[in-house]
Amino acid sequence: MACGLKPLAPEMPAAPATRLRVLACSPRAGGNSDTAARLIGAAGRAAGLAVEELFLREFTVQPCVSCGYCLKHPGRCPLDAGDDAGRLFAALHDAERLVIVAPVYFYGPPAGLKALVDRAQRFWATSPAAGPARDPLGDAAGNRAGDWADCPATRPAAIALCAGRTNGERLFEPSLLILRCFLRALGREPSPPLLIRGVDDRDALAGDPALIRQVTEWSRDIVRPGAPAQSHAPMDSPCH
Repeated sequence: MACGLKPLAPEMPAAPATRLRVLACSPRAGGNSDTAARLIGAAGRAAGLAVEELFLREFTVQPCVSCGYCLKHPGRCPLDAGDDAGRLFAALHDAERLVIVAPVYFYGPPAGLKALVDRAQRFWATSPAAGPARDPLGDAAGNRAGDWADCPATRPAAIALCAGRTNGERLFEPSLLILRCFLRALGREPSPPLLIRGVDDRDALAGDPALIRQVTEWSRDIVRPGAPAQSHAPMDSPCH
């Protein structure tokens, strides 16, 4: 596996990396984020990729309690024993390409996604800023499989956001900043995002052919063979 990392959960058998994994993060089933996730998955399959769509609402992710455990034990979180965060991070790492699809709530990500983002503190704890880099996906005994710092933030990833509002010049900025920091903590460099406004009703995206074409065309660019991650201009503030 790339960079020597291995899944946290021992019950998950080793498997070939999924070419494309799409994480849909809306708490509402069958809404616009789900529609976008399925369109992205369809574009991946049409391009010949192995695709898996994950729906965050089907997993249990406890919020970070700021216990500081991961700072003393980089890459570890004691909450993993009681929820699905460790399995989710392993699944996200195993994907060669990753797309996060989410709605915008009060100018930010929904609560479930923000909980997952905060649980990525374990990965920041392995960064040079926090001390010596260690394998964040090592086993429970602390055996290291490699160095997280050896993984360059150039693995492909993308962000797709759906907002009900039609106006707001900075509507997407908070979510983008949070999710770019999250992806970089996972060793990924996000490409230019897909930003959709005015999709409030559950079937707003599914019932709009122009929006469907927009999502599909963006998706084809994301999944095309050899598509590189493209760096963004420097963010206004650091991730930590």
